[in-house]
Amino acid sequence: MSTISGYDAAYPPSSPPKADSVVMGYLGGNTPHVWSKSDWDSQPARYRVGIWTRSNPGGYNGTTEAQQAVDAWRAVGAPVGTLIALDLELAQDAGYVDAFVAECTKLSTPTIDYGSLSTLFGNPPGSAGYWPSDPGATALYDHASVVATQTAIGTTYDPDILLASLPLWDTQQSDTTPPTEQEPAMPYVASVTPDPTGGSGAGMFFVEGTTVTHLTVGSDVTNLTNKFGVVDISPALYQVLVTEQAASASAIQAAVQAGVVAGLSGANVTVQGGLTQAQAQAAFTAALATLTLTETSTLTATNG
Repeated sequence: MSTISGYDAAYPPSSPPKADSVVMGYLGGNTPHVWSKSDWDSQPARYRVGIWTRSNPGGYNGTTEAQQAVDAWRAVGAPVGTLIALDLELAQDAGYVDAFVAECTKLSTPTIDYGSLSTLFGNPPGSAGYWPSDPGATALYDHASVVATQTAIGTTYDPDILLASLPLWDTQQSDTTPPTEQEPAMPYVASVTPDPTGGSGAGMFFVEGTTVTHLTVGSDVTNLTNKFGVVDISPALYQVLVTEQAASASAIQAAVQAGVVAGLSGANVTVQGGLTQAQAQAAFTAALATLTLTETSTLTATNG
């Protein structure tokens, strides 16, 4: 197994290790310091991992905190699909960890759990495994689910060893997902109220790639749905809330109409709660300005 060196620190060190290593900084929770983007950028390390600290999980909601952690990770520029760590210190709380890991997984964010050897394995592992503290170690701790190990407790930073295969944020790449692994864009039918083209009632649109077709005959929608397997979905959801990969049909758990987001989740879909109809309408109107709109009343796609 190939490994890579790294370090974690409460504050960005002024004399950090070599540039080809991994820097691990803090996103929030009960940490003494939340790293800003400038903190991250001050470190020459090529790879990055964000850490959410919760050494006192009793009374905290793992789902909510996972959402906060992922939001903080994305806010500093981390690509979708890159690793974060949950720092539990000496805490054991399977319910909190399960909820945190499950929500991060829904948000396309793999996780590792950090803690003391005396308590860590009493918690469920992160979706990517465990990260124990084992001062004096020279290699990964010998455990089937261990993917990283803290090898010492330092003064300005703690040295670590990590599996090189982990989905680290590589600052020298714009996307961590190889193009061959990305799903093709899924065509869908969007229902928007009011019609942004000025028509009365709801406007219906067929979206395929970067082309938006205005549907003006009711049977168009049925025929397209039968032929392409498209799904009624809020255009604001597609333009604002879908992650870098296109949402697949299996990821869509509920149809969304009139710009109101509700009951939708999936591995490639990020849902921001509380999106109002007005916000959704504004998002779609802005999206229309960047896409190619084709008017038609004679779409003839039929079943099969």
